[in-house]
Amino acid sequence: MPVVPLRGMVAFPAMVLPLFIGREKSVQAVQKSAESENKLIFLVTQRDEDTEEPGAADLFQIGVVAEIMQWMRLPDGNLRVIAEGRARAVAVQYRDDEFLQALVAPFEESEADAQSPEYQALLRRLKTDFESATNLSKKIPPESLETINEIQSLGEAADSVVSYVEASTGERQQILEESDVLARAHRVVKLLTNEIQVLEIDREIESQVKEGINDNQREYFLRERLKSIQEKLGERDPNFGDAANLRTRIEAANMPAEAKEKAL
Repeated sequence: MPVVPLRGMVAFPAMVLPLFIGREKSVQAVQKSAESENKLIFLVTQRDEDTEEPGAADLFQIGVVAEIMQWMRLPDGNLRVIAEGRARAVAVQYRDDEFLQALVAPFEESEADAQSPEYQALLRRLKTDFESATNLSKKIPPESLETINEIQSLGEAADSVVSYVEASTGERQQILEESDVLARAHRVVKLLTNEIQVLEIDREIESQVKEGINDNQREYFLRERLKSIQEKLGERDPNFGDAANLRTRIEAANMPAEAKEKAL
């Protein structure tokens, strides 16, 4: 199966990935896949995203078999690809010819009792916490909440939620490689809990900043208003301007405190 190495990102089943393909071997891999009947391709993360021409040793073993939904060649020669993840898979062997290829095998997951209290509690927690994150975040599209709420499979819910949560490439790869569905869900819940805490602090900071700006604006307005009043009073009362100038001269004279008090 043709292989496209991913830099700084991890693909998951059911995830729709917009990809911009520029490396020549990856371009050839996409073209080979697109010409095939099933249009399947193996998406796998490279261990070091700075590696320009990754070989077998530079790639993780576990990735995702995806289907190429759309692809087009851009004016600069690169490809724009829309791929949808289908299932986890294990690269049993890589082969590096004109483009990377892999012999892949199904990824074995441990079965979980969907009726168990832990399973149901984790599924509910994922959905409620994701709703909280959606309400707090400006990056999570609101329509994704309805999609998550319709999912009844814990593994699918965990895979869908993690695509919206801030996490490092290493953390995402660990979740992808977790064969125990319950353990995987626990990992995603932990990430989601941390994300909510960060979003709440971020909102609090934003509120404090806005309050500070409002206070500064209010103070500036009052100063300008007072200045305007003083100018108007000075125009109407010829003694106002003289009094203000006299006070300024007294302040600048550095008089002894007793003399200054009497002068003012």
